[in-house]
Amino acid sequence: MRGNDSVPQISHVVKIPFNARSYSAKRDCSGKYRCVIEGIYQSEAQLGMYAKSKEITPDTQQALKFLVHYVGDVHQPLHAIRETGVMRTLPSRQRWKLHKVWDTIIIRSLHQSPERIAERLLSHPKRIEQYTPEDWAMESHDIAKRVIYGGSYALARSKRPIPLSDGYYKENTEIVDERLLAAGVRLGNLLNSIFK
Repeated sequence: MRGNDSVPQISHVVKIPFNARSYSAKRDCSGKYRCVIEGIYQSEAQLGMYAKSKEITPDTQQALKFLVHYVGDVHQPLHAIRETGVMRTLPSRQRWKLHKVWDTIIIRSLHQSPERIAERLLSHPKRIEQYTPEDWAMESHDIAKRVIYGGSYALARSKRPIPLSDGYYKENTEIVDERLLAAGVRLGNLLNSIFK
């Protein structure tokens, strides 16, 4: 969130090291720019104050917008690893960065409206455990490390363009779907607990 120089800024990522087995607030969420996990907790606290006072302010509305955004961000695998996918991808006329492929391009490749995507996801009920924002980040970290980078630290650190197979988007749609569904369910549960 925005603030003056004395208030830590919030980053939309949490840069957990490639080989880390767990999240460490001291290592991964300190300094001038706090991580997305801190953003979730700050936004949740602000909304909790509104729930008690019943007073809607611009800050309350902003906190709600940021909470929605942060919960979505922490479920995107390349938002939860130090190697955030800055390399370009091949082949591609646009030469997308790998991060953008996972942020938006795989979803856009479905050519479905947000309503249709939601309908499709909800038509296959799956149990989603709530867990904590730290757990959500570690789930994303594991996907980035194991699936996106295939366990290769060298690939994760590379600055060279990364070739994607012709079926890359389709092959990874199920993972993106699972992350979208988990983010939506967890956000809903979080909002229910704030405004109960």
